[in-house]
Amino acid sequence: MRAVLVVAVVLGLAGTAFAQPGMTPPQPIPQPEPMPAPQPVGDQLSENTALLLSIGGTVVPWAVMLGASDNNEGGLVTLGALGTFFGPSIGHWYAHDALTRGMGLRALGVGAMFAGILTVLSSEDCDIDTNCGGNEVAPAVLIIGGVGLYVAGTVDDIATAPKAVREYNNRQLMVVPVANAHGGGFAIAGRF
Repeated sequence: MRAVLVVAVVLGLAGTAFAQPGMTPPQPIPQPEPMPAPQPVGDQLSENTALLLSIGGTVVPWAVMLGASDNNEGGLVTLGALGTFFGPSIGHWYAHDALTRGMGLRALGVGAMFAGILTVLSSEDCDIDTNCGGNEVAPAVLIIGGVGLYVAGTVDDIATAPKAVREYNNRQLMVVPVANAHGGGFAIAGRF
């Protein structure tokens, strides 16, 4: 019986609730301003510049070497040959990447070509007229494989120069906005 009495009292007292009118109209909730994108502190490098440096560093030495060989200028041929080794890496150097995978492949290629040529020159069976007495396979594989590694290293340095710039730009320090309960500001952050 008590439960019925309690329910009856509650239902009897229940009614519509009224609020007092406010003195000021309701204010909209302020929306936070969008945070600006992080801005790099250092210089951003261009992927296109790196690609053009690698392409130019490849084409110019080959042109110098081939042009000088027609005119029998040994010094320029040597300079052009050195340029074909180092030139494709210029785009990586622009991105502050000193040693590249392509340079390593070219070095292996030079080593293989050198080993193939030494094999031909040191063999007693080798003669200009006799063609190494049937043992031409090993030196030919070394020389052709070396040329292939040299070309692959050149292509690799040209193709990966823009990626080297992207990686360099991602390692830069950034100015980033910081928000806290008392306001906000900026901080320096780095990505490595």
